[in-house]
Amino acid sequence: MEGISKQELIRVKENMPDGTSKLFVHTLITMCKELPDGQWQTIDEFNGGEEYQWLWVRLKTDLVDMAYFADGKFYFNDMSDEHNEDEIWDIKNITHVMTIKAPESPK
Repeated sequence: MEGISKQELIRVKENMPDGTSKLFVHTLITMCKELPDGQWQTIDEFNGGEEYQWLWVRLKTDLVDMAYFADGKFYFNDMSDEHNEDEIWDIKNITHVMTIKAPESPK
């Protein structure tokens, strides 16, 4: 998964002048944690996976959002059994998916 290393954040913090910005970077450093490898799958690796599940989807724009996967499609929501075609993510715009196993958004 892409990201900035904790060591790089520490280096940035050490080179910043005192003030709010330095405190903000310090807070980011204390929040850093290791994430398990291999959480994200490319859309090709996903190959349909398990039907009827919630997933994180990463779009080509790097936007990360939730989707409900059913009937081979990624829906914005699962508010009813009948889905409107306007509620479907275009699979051409999805680059990666991750099964939702925790209530927290991926970092």
